This record gives sequence, structure tokens and C-alpha cells, in this order.
Amino acid sequence: MAKTSWPQVLVIYAVGLIASSFLGKIAPIGPPLQQDLGLTLAQLGWMVSSITAIAAIFGAGVGVWLARFGARRALLLGLVVMAGAGMLTARGHSGDLMILARAIEGFGYLLVVVAAPTLIVRLSSGPDQAAALAIWGTFIPVGLAISAFSGAAMASMIGWRGWLGLVGAVPAIALVLVMLALPADEPQAARAGGRAGPYRLYPLLALAAAFGCLGLIGVVVIALLPTFLVEARAVALPAAGAATATVSLASVPGSLLAGWLMRRGAGLRALSLCSLLMPLAAAPTFLAVGSVALGVAAAALVLFANGMVVSAMFAAVPRLARDPARIALGNGLVAQLGSLGTLIGPPLFGGVIAAFGWPATPLLILAFTLCGIALALAAEAAAGRS
Repeated sequence: MAKTSWPQVLVIYAVGLIASSFLGKIAPIGPPLQQDLGLTLAQLGWMVSSITAIAAIFGAGVGVWLARFGARRALLLGLVVMAGAGMLTARGHSGDLMILARAIEGFGYLLVVVAAPTLIVRLSSGPDQAAALAIWGTFIPVGLAISAFSGAAMASMIGWRGWLGLVGAVPAIALVLVMLALPADEPQAARAGGRAGPYRLYPLLALAAAFGCLGLIGVVVIALLPTFLVEARAVALPAAGAATATVSLASVPGSLLAGWLMRRGAGLRALSLCSLLMPLAAAPTFLAVGSVALGVAAAALVLFANGMVVSAMFAAVPRLARDPARIALGNGLVAQLGSLGTLIGPPLFGGVIAAFGWPATPLLILAFTLCGIALALAAEAAAGRS
């Protein structure tokens, strides 16, 4: 494109916010949902995580399929699936049905998170492309914050079924907006491209693995921080929840800074090294030294650095893919390994903490950070040779 279409990019970003609000819509209503439906903690856990489990299993396959089906059509289909399954969750009367509906939502969510950045690449150009993808990298924390701040309040007014019905109706509205605002897909011949050998796909695989290692750190910190503040720092649960919600938003300015730096020539190599801030800041967060305010500020720095590196990786996909036909595959791989990290990160860290205590947390974050940096640098090196 000769010029970036920012209104269309913002429409796509809004769809991403809808998808991430689906990701976080269950957590704020967990207690009344569990009480009314008689759910076990395990069922509630699956209800929360099954949406990402689908992405962890099918991400790359959806990327391959989407390259031929068309990104705009996939985005529309994802909204239809989310709207239908979202209404099913609002009507659900058993834990098993709700888990099934959440899994169906997962397919819609996966279609959106693979199609959306693929469309952003198509609708942006030059230095704007990295900035647009960096903005896209904020969709999960912003959408989760919207759900966290509004879910409990809305459920108290209209009930948890009303809240789920309200969230489920939003994709239907967005469907009309996407149909009106976004251009039709390119002809299939222009999208399909040729097959790539395993070596030419290695940069994307390495990037996706790096995304999985580094992205899970932000998820883990948000998942563990409330428990740590209550258990180790004697903070009241409501205050711990409010602090965690605020900390989660610190990734947004990190992503925006990454976009600004990338417009001025910063690359994946430099921004991936910024992730070293995460283990450094994790030490004062989880070692229970200094004031609680210092620990919370350090946790915000972890999320700030996480936002920088996550956005840099989203922005690197088009360059490492080389062929436009492989961009959807790259986004699918990133979605798959990122979701896998989201699934395994909290239980893995929880097991280590149970065995060795909270001081082990910064060391484990350091291990994942170093692994992620090595993979990101390997992706850069492989892309330069291919």
C-alpha cells in the first residue's frame, strides 16, 4: 500500500479488543457462576482456559488454512462463531455445556487473532507497519482490563447471564462494521504462494518459540501477583486485585514505546534484549524486600518490558516470513506457541513455587528470558541467511 489506512487498522484493533474481552469474561464472574451452576474448581479452570487451549492446538493449521481462505473472510467467520458461542454461554445450565461453548469460542478467537494482524500488514505500509503491529500487541492486556473492570460491576447489575449475553452481542455489531469498513480479500492466486521448505520456515518457528517463552512471563506475573501479595505481603485481597489490574496495563505503554522505537529503526535484536529488564524487576517483586509499593512498581516494570518485546515480535512476523503468503502461517505459529505458554506457564511456576518458595520465581523468569532471547536472536540470524 502507498499509505496506511489508520481508520481500518483501528477497526481491526477494536475486533481484537472484543476477542480479548471474551478471553477474560469468565474470571470476574467466577464466584457466582460456580455457585449457581455447582461447578468444581477444575470445571471453572477449564472454562477459563479452554478458549486458549484451542489456539494452542490449532494455531499453525489455521494459519495455513487462512492463507487460502482469506483474512477478511476469516475475521468475519471468527466474529460469527464468537457471537453464536457467546450467546450459548449466556444460556448454559451445566458446566460441561459451558466448557464446550468456551471451546467453540476458542475457534472464533483463534480466527480473529490470526486474521487481524495479517490484515494489519495488508493495510499498512513502510514504517507505519511496525507501529500498527505494536499497537495490535496491546489488544490482550487492554481487553482483559476492560473485562476485569466491567465484568463484576455489570454482573452485579444484570446478573452473570446478562453480562455474558452483553459480551456475546458485541461481535454481531462488529461484524457489520467489518463488512462496511474493510476491503474484500485479494484473489486466491495472489494469496496462495508457493510451499516453503523447513529451513525457510525456521525463522518463524524460532520467533514463535521465543514469543512463547517471553510472552508467558507477563501472564505468569499477573496470575501469581495477587496470591503473592496476599500470602507474602499481607495485602488485602481487593487491594491485591486492584494492584494487579493496574500492573497489567503497564504493558500498553511498553508496546507503544516499542512501536515508536521501531519507526525509528530499532529491530527485534535490540528490543528482545530489553526483556532482560523482566528478571531484574522480578527480583524486587517476588523477594518480599522493600515496601509493597516498590514491589508493585517493579511488577509494572516487568509488564512494561514484556509489552515491548511482545510487540517487537508481532512486528517481526512480516519481515521473517518474507513471502506474504506465509504471514498468516507466522501469525498462526505465534498464536499457537503463545497460547501454549499461557497454558503451561502458571501451573509450571506454581509447582516450582510450591517446591522451592517464592524466591525461585525470579530465577525461573530469568531462565525463560534467556531462552526467549536466544530463540529471538536465532530467528534473526536465520532470516539473514535464508
